[in-house]
Order: sequence, then structure tokens, then C-alpha cells
Amino acid sequence: MNILEGLNEQQSQAVQATKGPVLVLAGAGSGKTKALVHRIAYLIKEERVKPEQILAVTFTNKAAEEMKKRVAELLGIPGSKIPKFGNQLDQTLFPVMGTFHSLSVRILRKEAGLIGYKNEFVIYDTNDQKSTIKQAMDELNISHKDFNPQQILWAISAAKNKLLTPAKFMAEADGFVEEIAAKIYQEYQKILKRSHAMDFDDLIMHTVGIFKKFPDVLEKYQDRFQYIMVDEYQDTNHAQYLWISLLAKKYKNIFVVGDDWQAIYGWRGADFKNILNFEKDYKQAKVFYLEQNYRSTQPILDLGNYIIKQNSNQKDKTLWTEDKSSILPNIVECPDERIEGEYILQHIGNKVKKESAFDDVVYEYDDGSQVDGVSLLDKILAQQKNKKETNNGWALPKFEINMEGVDLSKHVILYRTNAQSRAIEEVLLTYGVPYRIVGGMKFYDRKEIKDMLALLRFLLNTDDLVSFDRVIDVMGEGIGAKTITLVRQESRRSNVPVIDVMKNAEQLADFSGARVGKLVQFGEMIEDLMAQLEDSTLDVFIDIAGRRSGYFERLKDGTEEGQARLENIAELKTVAGKFKDTKGKEGLTMFLEQVALLSDLDKTREDSSQLTLMTLHSAKGLEYPSVYMIGCEEGLLPHSNSMMSAEEIEEERRLCYVGVTRAKQDLYMLHTRERTIFGKTMVNIPSQFLTDIPDEMVERIVV
Repeated sequence: MNILEGLNEQQSQAVQATKGPVLVLAGAGSGKTKALVHRIAYLIKEERVKPEQILAVTFTNKAAEEMKKRVAELLGIPGSKIPKFGNQLDQTLFPVMGTFHSLSVRILRKEAGLIGYKNEFVIYDTNDQKSTIKQAMDELNISHKDFNPQQILWAISAAKNKLLTPAKFMAEADGFVEEIAAKIYQEYQKILKRSHAMDFDDLIMHTVGIFKKFPDVLEKYQDRFQYIMVDEYQDTNHAQYLWISLLAKKYKNIFVVGDDWQAIYGWRGADFKNILNFEKDYKQAKVFYLEQNYRSTQPILDLGNYIIKQNSNQKDKTLWTEDKSSILPNIVECPDERIEGEYILQHIGNKVKKESAFDDVVYEYDDGSQVDGVSLLDKILAQQKNKKETNNGWALPKFEINMEGVDLSKHVILYRTNAQSRAIEEVLLTYGVPYRIVGGMKFYDRKEIKDMLALLRFLLNTDDLVSFDRVIDVMGEGIGAKTITLVRQESRRSNVPVIDVMKNAEQLADFSGARVGKLVQFGEMIEDLMAQLEDSTLDVFIDIAGRRSGYFERLKDGTEEGQARLENIAELKTVAGKFKDTKGKEGLTMFLEQVALLSDLDKTREDSSQLTLMTLHSAKGLEYPSVYMIGCEEGLLPHSNSMMSAEEIEEERRLCYVGVTRAKQDLYMLHTRERTIFGKTMVNIPSQFLTDIPDEMVERIVV
């Protein structure tokens, strides 16, 4: 087979540039993986390079496995002959391919003794790291309350990605908090060393450390890997950049592929300047531009080109395609998030608009039966609240959505933050449209939502021991499993609710010492919340419960994850706000019934053809015939947390560009005039990324 067959001119030139440093700036959908795979095959078949001298580095194991498979097909190698990764450094018949972390593990399994580790070191996962950081803090008598362990762990990870040792981190510490973090970092590393353990950041940092400290070891791997290829180079952080640079320093046969326009991971340490500065690092570098797109129509590319070219700090490219479709992308303005979701469904399925939510609507169920009027869910809600049209703020369906013959898997809904999925999920569940969440959990499956719902259920029914166990686990600080066993036993013996046992723990012989105070404190907290429930609207009460239980404080750990969890709970308040006319247990009962119905409906709607929901970050590298980007508003895209500098705005614009270029045929960018999110109703203005787009590029629709 001719290795160059099927390549366009730009790809072919890049593949045949086999000596010296090469930078391939590959636009979205331009076939960058194809260029990488064909270059590996070309080196082996045409240049007679020994396979074991080729190293290909990816960011995901999936990408590495796909690359192996495609290289094997090009070279006519049976799948059974592709080596498993465990022995790749020892094999001689196939290129070495893997992620930075997996490749570092294989190197360290041979070289860890040089830095005082056993070659059989263990790798700590996130939970192991959290336990170790707490142990380090305990050794130093540093309170977990004064300094959040998760926040310290993030600071240490950021330091390792910059290759800062504990001593360097201490030297550069800015202020008291960073000095404390540096002390904990030092103790944390000591514990890891004693345990012959490494965390994920150590894998790269220690490999680079060995390369720098032991030139003979570095040269051994330089001679082994004389041809180095890196995918997604724009996503490398400083440690990964140096890892590559050291290996490539001797032979300089380094081939990197990436797209500065799709650099969207600055928040986790990636530095897209690595790709911008490649020609400075390698003066003799050859640069190739892959600009022919094989995914999208020209109108979609024109829009993407226009949006991204408002950025200033980037390489210049212009994507083009042979698909000159006349269908323009759509910018859609909706009144609110409910209609935003319904608008999407109308364009996916066959629909019939109804004048009233109740008049002549027919819903078809799995058994073929039909119910006239409203769906089962809405009928229950309507009966409960005795409201005809608005259902106390909960809008009822106005369409029959017929998805017969529609392949839902060809459609994707994209959003900036996970919290945005709640509103669209409710629309999909109400209309019975099956869906899946990629890169995240469905809203009501998220831990923080389950935690808060467990607290609310327990307040409504203190005999609910399943909810009790969950609440104790996440909010019962200082109350251990043995104590709870005694509480349960006493509850059964005396035939009183567990909460009464806890409130009266001082009077019971089985309980003594500090745990009595913890039990009484927890019991009083529950009793206090039950009293406040009667006089509060549900959305306000969720705030009260989160603060009074200390749960919100635990989530405020200074991390992106903690902030996202708080935002999700704020979204739960949005749902609760629909029952604002009913206080106390009645409102809580109706709210929990709605949630249970939605969750149960979700579980029963299993279908191979499902609508896909995901964040813009999760969508990178994927493509769909039809793309719906929701929440294209100031504060969401760009996100309010990423608007403090020009650099942050540019990364948000790149994220918008990534969303646009996922679309193959149809693109809808939606924004609302009003959106209830994070528990608040806000009047919105369209995203700044949309406002100056020329009218001839898009179809503007006002709903």
C-alpha cells in the first residue's frame, strides 16, 4: 500500500518531513490524527526507521490505542501482534505509544531506584492523595478546618506541574497561606517517599528529575527514541513540555501536532504558548498548516473563523472545505430556558404545536397506550397543585413530540457548565426524550444533589434510615460508624426515632464522652431545621439547611469542583422555587415527589438512540451532524469566573470556537432573555462572541 494515498497536499508534505523539528498546525476536523498515523507508518516503511525508535505521546489512553490500531492497519500488522503496553519499552517490532503518565510509569519502573524508590512503587489515586495530605497536616498539627486539604492538594499539584520542589515552592511562596502549603507539601512528599508511593503528578516530575540529574539515563532514552511525535501539543503544561524537550534535545526529530485555536485547558495548567513558541525553541522548524476541513460546511467554518479571529495571541489560519452548503448557522433568542429546550426538541423531532397545554395533546407510552390531555407526570403535578396552565410556575407541555424515525444520536446539546444541564434535562424528561450525559452525571445523580435530597427527605420523615445514613456520612462530623450502630440499636429497643435517641444521648448509659456532645448537636440541628421548614419557602430553606448543617462550608474548598457542586445546589433551588407558593412540609412533599417522578422517568427511558448532552470542554475532539449550543450569554459563555483578563476572555472564545466546529451540518447557538440558574432569575444579554457577527453569516431567529 502507498502510505501517502488518501492524504491531501498539506498532509502529504507534513508526513514526508521526516528530519528535524516539525510543527503541524491542524485546524478542527482537518485530519491531524491521520497525518500522525501516516507519518509513523511512513518512517517505518519508507525511511526504514526501526519501529522501537519511534515514540508517540498522546493525552488519553483511548487516543493511544486508536493510533496503534490505525498504524497496524497501514503496515498490515495483525491486531494480535500489537504489543500490550506493559512491555512496550522492551519490544522491538512496534512503535511505543502512550500518554505522558503511562510512558513515565514504564521509565520509572526501570529507573526509580536512582531517586530512592523501589521500582515496584505504588501509584496513589485521588482518595489516597486526600488521605496522605490529611496525614501530613496532622503530622504538622495543622487544622483541617483552618486549611482545606483539597485546596492544599490543588496547590501542590499546580506546583508539581511547574516542576517546583517543596524547597522551590517555599522560596517562591507569596504570603502565609502559601508558606503553610509549602510546609505541607514537604511533609506530603516525605510520606509518599516512605511509602514508596507516587501521585500522578510525581510520575512526570520524577521522570524529568531523573533526566536532568542523570545525563547518562537521559541519553539512553534519547538514543532509544530518536523520533518523537506529540499529539495535542497546545495542551501541554510546563512539566510535560520539559519532558518532551529533554528527550528530543539530542536528535531534534520532534514532530508536534496541535491547534492553538483549541487551547481550552489553561485552568488546569496547560500553556498554549508552548505551541506558539515552537519556532523559537527549534530555529530550523518546518511548519505545515492543515486548513482543509473534512467535518463542517463552509458557512459553519466561516462563522468559526470569524469568531476565533477576534483573538490576538494566536497563529493565523483560515479553515475551508469543499462542502459549500447554503444552510447558515442559526442564532436563536428565546424568552427563557424552558422555551430554549422546547425549541430544540421542535427542531429535532416531528411536532405539533397546541394552543393549550391540556387541549387535544396525545402522549404515547411504551405499551402503545395513549393518554389524552397531559403526560402522566404533568397530570400528577396538576392534580396536586390544582393549577391549570402554569402549575405554580412549572410549565406544562405544549407539544406532542414524535421521535419516530429520528436518530437522536446525531444531535448534541452543549453547555458551558454542568449546572446548565438541569433545565434542559427537565424539558427532555417531561417530553419523554431519552438522553445521556457525557463527561458528567445526570443532574439528580450528582453526589451533592443526592446529599441535599437525603437531608430534605430525612427532615420530612425521620424514620427514613437510608437518608439518615447518607446525612450522617456527609454532615455528621465526629460521629463514627460504631456510634451510629449503637444509636440504631437503642432506637429499635426503645421504639423511638433515631433523632430522639441522639437528642437524649446524655441520658443513655451506652453513650459517653465527646460523642455525646456530637450526637446532641446533630439532633438539635435536625430539630432546628424542622422548625424553620414550616415558615420558609423551599428555595430559601435549602440555603438555610445547607448553611446550618455545615454542608455548604465543606463544599467551599476553593476548587473548581467545589464551586461546581455549589452551583449545582443553587440549581436545585431553581427547581424548588417553582413551589414558592407552598411553605412547610406540604411544599417539600410536592417537591420531593416531582424529583422522584423525574428521576424514575429518567431510569425507564433507556434507548439506544439517545440525545447527547455535554459540556463544551467534553466535546473537544468530537463531531455531530447537529449541534445546539445553549446559554450563549454573558456570564455563562464567557463564564463570569473567566472574565478577569484578556487572556481568560480569549480562552473562553476558543471554547466557543470548539463548540461551533463540532457541527457537521446544522448549528444552533441559543441565548435567552431571562434565565433562572443558580437559584436566581437573571435578565441576560447575548454573549459578546455573538454580538458583532455579520448578518450575512447567520440566520437570526427570535422566538
